[in-house]
Amino acid sequence: MTLDRDIVFGDDRRDHEDAILLDALDAHAPAALQQLWARYGDVTYWAATALTGDTAVATEAVVAAFVALERSPDAARGGSLCQHLVTTVRQECLRAGAPPGPTAPREAIPADGTAEACRSAVRGFTDQQLTAVALVMSQKYRSRQAARSLGVPHSTVCGLLREALTTLAVHA
Repeated sequence: MTLDRDIVFGDDRRDHEDAILLDALDAHAPAALQQLWARYGDVTYWAATALTGDTAVATEAVVAAFVALERSPDAARGGSLCQHLVTTVRQECLRAGAPPGPTAPREAIPADGTAEACRSAVRGFTDQQLTAVALVMSQKYRSRQAARSLGVPHSTVCGLLREALTTLAVHA
């Protein structure tokens, strides 16, 4: 099975091809996992390193997320595959010992400019916000493409990104 890797990001064709690749995973086609890794590996790795600051833990979390996807592709159906993977990466980072997001108001995150303060702010992002930021920051998508991938209006992604940048600016 070969699919065009240079498709337009975020359109209906991508969702359709993701569904085809999930079907191929069900049929145990190794090329499907390779193509999904090529599509979403950078995005999920960006999210994991932003959450943990540790490249080894980030790598393990991303690999674990893709192994989980390979074992149970049906779990990723019915929504954004990318958001599913980023959410799984967050869970894997937590299992590996990354602290959870702040439970206190964002103002409680120290504004000392440290990398840990920024990671703490990122850990406070919702799954959708983290996915939107990871899609854009990994330079895989533009905001309109991220909106289509997440299945939300462009204005929603702009709001998610604006809130994320404001949060990071306050604490960086």
